[in-house]
Amino acid sequence: MDLLNERAKMFLTFHSLLFAAFAFGRTSSALATVIPLLGLGTSFLWLYLGYRTLLMYGYFRDTVIAYEKALPESERVFTAEEKFREVDHRPVLGIRVSAYFGYGLPLMLVAAWLALLV
Repeated sequence: MDLLNERAKMFLTFHSLLFAAFAFGRTSSALATVIPLLGLGTSFLWLYLGYRTLLMYGYFRDTVIAYEKALPESERVFTAEEKFREVDHRPVLGIRVSAYFGYGLPLMLVAAWLALLV
């Protein structure tokens, strides 16, 4: 999940620079079109990378949980951590933070860039 968080930081920084460039260059019709298109493209890239990262995280999570089923209860560290996060301390609205970073933020930025493009 650290990889998803690092990517989110990079994309947020890049998009904040794009928003600043758009604000300063909106009088130029070329920049007012190119910058939102670039923002839209990178938002879709972020959405795709988030999907792939969460897909791989799900695969590894399921693999580790399947492996830990053969271990004694006291040695199931990952399963205990999953239970702590998903059952004992459920995420707000039942959505993991990683889903917000992987899907929510890119979709919000897609909407913002579309609004600026129109």
